Amino acid sequence: MKACIFILVISLVTISCKENSLDTSVPETDYLSTWFIQNEDSLYYEFIKTVKDNFLSGNTDTSWGEVALKSADSLTFMGRFTLETKKYCDSLEVTFFYNKGNTPHSRILITTNYNRTLTKALDSIFKIAPNPKHFVIEKYEQPNWDSDGFAFPNLNIDNKDLRILIKQNGKFSSLKIYIFTKNKNVTIDNENQEILKKGLFGEELLLKKIDEIEFHFTDSINHNYLTLNEARNKLR
Repeated sequence: MKACIFILVISLVTISCKENSLDTSVPETDYLSTWFIQNEDSLYYEFIKTVKDNFLSGNTDTSWGEVALKSADSLTFMGRFTLETKKYCDSLEVTFFYNKGNTPHSRILITTNYNRTLTKALDSIFKIAPNPKHFVIEKYEQPNWDSDGFAFPNLNIDNKDLRILIKQNGKFSSLKIYIFTKNKNVTIDNENQEILKKGLFGEELLLKKIDEIEFHFTDSINHNYLTLNEARNKLR
């Protein structure tokens, strides 16, 4: 069952997006690590209070599995964390997640929103690796590690039946992904192809290792090709 995700944007301000294709503005000092170590407790207590006030109090619907919150203001710890992150590049995005079913419940995702020109800026964050007490910190959106497959209109994909052919093209690789199905008239549109790519490989591999993905449908499984886990491991 898919978890229901709510998104709450708090005091969101407009920040100009500077072009960072050469990453010349990436600071040498990892001041976000220092800020986080000094302020994690306050950041966490504020985050938990925000979740409780907006999603766990009164007559609010508590059937959700995960909530997502964004903030970019100088008056809150959540907002200040976002602004400190944006010192590396204005275009980096920060989202705070609370998941009732995970331990720990709280997660911070810092992402380029799949922008290849921003990877150096994101890689510069948390050079001094903090040991968070309350949060899981993720750089780059992750693949759907726990998913056994994907469901699209007229198409159910079982991950264990996927087979993948990888061709190295210098720094990057091109992939042909063979989807096993007995339905001869099945198709997958561009929007769902993008969803599938992100779910299978996540942001970091798509930006740093993969330059092209082709999807093909097949009524047989070629065991000479790689499984999904084998392909993920080879691309790392």
